[in-house]
Amino acid sequence: MKTNTAKVIRVTEGGVVYAKDPTRPQVAGFDFGKIVNYHGESAQELKSLGLRVGQEVSIEYDDRNLVNSVWLKP
Repeated sequence: MKTNTAKVIRVTEGGVVYAKDPTRPQVAGFDFGKIVNYHGESAQELKSLGLRVGQEVSIEYDDRNLVNSVWLKP
């Protein structure tokens, strides 16, 4: 598994986050359930905890290059 730093470029009310990883040509998309220790929160709750456009996150990719888990960076 590989872990890279990415910047959040969009957060939807429906529970999907898009982040740009500079090491990859495509945008990474993941649902809130992939965010470690933040299961069950709504979009508003996650935004109040720091999830916002421009936020840096660490994304762990699985062997198929799909998002496995995400950590919010302070």
